[in-house]
This record gives sequence, C-alpha cells and structure tokens, in this order.
Amino acid sequence: LLDVSYQPSLDSAKPAPAAQVLDLSCIPNLDATKVARELQRRSGGRHTILDTSNSLLGDQGFQEIFQSILANEYSRIDLIAQMNRLTSSSVTLLMKRLCDTKRDVQLRLLDLGWNLIYRERHSGNKPFLKALEELIVSDKCPEIVGLECTGAGPAVCRAIAKGLIAGFETKSTALLPLLALKLASNDLGDPGLAALAAAIRTVVSEHESSTVLDTLDLSSCDVGDSGIEALALALEEEAIDENPAICHLILCNNKISDRGALTLGRALQTSKGLHLDLSSNQIGDRGVASIAAALERGR
Repeated sequence: LLDVSYQPSLDSAKPAPAAQVLDLSCIPNLDATKVARELQRRSGGRHTILDTSNSLLGDQGFQEIFQSILANEYSRIDLIAQMNRLTSSSVTLLMKRLCDTKRDVQLRLLDLGWNLIYRERHSGNKPFLKALEELIVSDKCPEIVGLECTGAGPAVCRAIAKGLIAGFETKSTALLPLLALKLASNDLGDPGLAALAAAIRTVVSEHESSTVLDTLDLSSCDVGDSGIEALALALEEEAIDENPAICHLILCNNKISDRGALTLGRALQTSKGLHLDLSSNQIGDRGVASIAAALERGR
C-alpha cells in the first residue's frame, strides 16, 4: 500500500566492480573439496562473492568450504549459502570460528536464508543463540546477516538485541559498521519486533548520534500493531538527533492496520532520512496519510 521507492542496500546480486564471483548455485551434490581448492587458488585481497545456494552442501561440505575461507584469509567475502540443508550445529560452529579467528578474514555478507536452522524446543537452540549474540558483538560480524525463512522466532530477536546493546557498549560507534538484518519470512511476531525495538531504544538513548541499523527487513513476519507501537517508542528517542535509528525499514506483507500506521506516523514526524516500505499491509487512507505526511515533513 505504501512503497517509498526503496532499493535495498543489501542487494547481494550487485557485486562491487572489482569483485570476483564464484557462482556455484543450483549444482546438485556440489563437491566441497573442489570448491575449497578453488578458494585456495583464488585467495587474495580482492572482494569475493561465493554463492552455493541450492547446492545441498549439508553441514560437512559447508564447514569444509568455510574452513578454506579462514585458512586463506579472505579479507572481504560475501558468502551466500541459501537452501543448503544447514543445521543449527553447523551454523553455530561457523559463528564461533569466525569470532575466534585471529586471521585477517572479514565476511561482508553472510546469507543463510532458507535453511531450517532454528527449531522450537530443539537442543541446539541455546548454543546457536549464544553464538549469534556473540557474533553481533564481535568485530568480525558481517555487515549483512541474512536469516530469512530459517525458523527464527522471538528468541532469535532477543539474542540479536542483546548483541546490539553489548556491541555499542564495548566499541566506539565510529568503529561499528552499519548492520543490515534480513529476517523476513520468520514467525517473529510482535514479541520479536518488541525485543529489537527495546534494544534500539536503549542504544539511541545512551549513545548520541547513533544509527543502530542500516537495514531491518521484517517482511512477512506476522508483525501487527502492538509491535509497531514498541518500535514507535524507539524511533521517538531519535527526535533530538538528525540520524535515523534505522536507515531502511522494511515491514511489507504483515498485519499492520491504521492503528499501527497512525502510531508510526506520529513517531516519524521528526525522523530524517528513513526509507520505509509498508506495502501489502492492512492500512487504510488515514494510515497512509499519516505516514506520508510524516515522511514529507522529515525530508
């Protein structure tokens, strides 16, 4: 219903001019050993994009490839591993290795979407949540983290929220890369958004001139008006600051009505520089008018 001409900054399909691209997507039974050897052959300082999406690597193959990335010190790499049958144990190990490594390795993008990583009441959840929190705090945290359609629930948002607060407490804001979170198509609901909103509110209130997130994508996450009200409280904290708490906010295909839109509109009246997508919600004319007026005022 309302789409303010936003092209996501986290579009991994547009490589930097000097990037080398290894497109290994949609290759059934991809040989991880051969990929690891190719990574060793190509190692160097160039930006590298490695896409193994829908190649059914599984945990063992994925770990072999990631170990090669660490061993060959890729200083800037995008790792796209959607639909690879990865589990929480493998992803937990990856995050721990990335945080612990002393090598000059930096993932710009870690896209783990469409792998069933988080399952309610599963024994691997607690280690995964702890590793995720530590990754968000770490200076090895990727600039873009993709966890779309991974079974994530509110507990995942709480882990991220703890990491955001701890990260801003332990590091200079000047040294923090802006984080883009892709959490679409998960059952996060209002409790998940409320957890993230509480963290954003805490950071903004304690750290002046702080943009907390570059992008927050909660498309198709069953978010309703209660979650929007919690987010509005966080966005109101930025009123004394010209920097938006979130640069790009994507909330399309949720359950937001006029009530949520009116609340968000009031919160955005002093916000500047926010790109907002509320398309495919349940917002009527009053809600659209409120949001549009707020965005126009903030230009």
